[in-house]
Amino acid sequence: MSVKIRNYVKGEPLPAVLCNGYESGKNVMADWIWVVVLNARKITAILVTSPAHIMVLFIRLLSTEDAEINDVRTLLSHAVSEMKKRGYNGYFTWLDPTKEMDQRLMGIFRSSGGTQFTQPQVLCAGRV
Repeated sequence: MSVKIRNYVKGEPLPAVLCNGYESGKNVMADWIWVVVLNARKITAILVTSPAHIMVLFIRLLSTEDAEINDVRTLLSHAVSEMKKRGYNGYFTWLDPTKEMDQRLMGIFRSSGGTQFTQPQVLCAGRV
């Protein structure tokens, strides 16, 4: 079994569970989207990010049910390494501590030296 992490190619087919809209917009920054490719043919996970000055925003992280146990950790490690090479100082994201998967991600971020802010926050968004 071989696992490769690479950037998403705009328009390439993804398993339905990995489609989230961010990969299909006209302003997609494919070089800020990473995927896990299993055995050179099957995409099992996707990380959608966006540069934000000196940091990188993690927008969406999804994996298929048949993803290997370390696919997400390998994906995150590779993407963070690439971000560092591009000159960025860190990353940030929002997680829901009431959801099991988000709790797992919080553990991954903590074990890699990340910080967790526990003050309540509200995400605000709008159209331009």
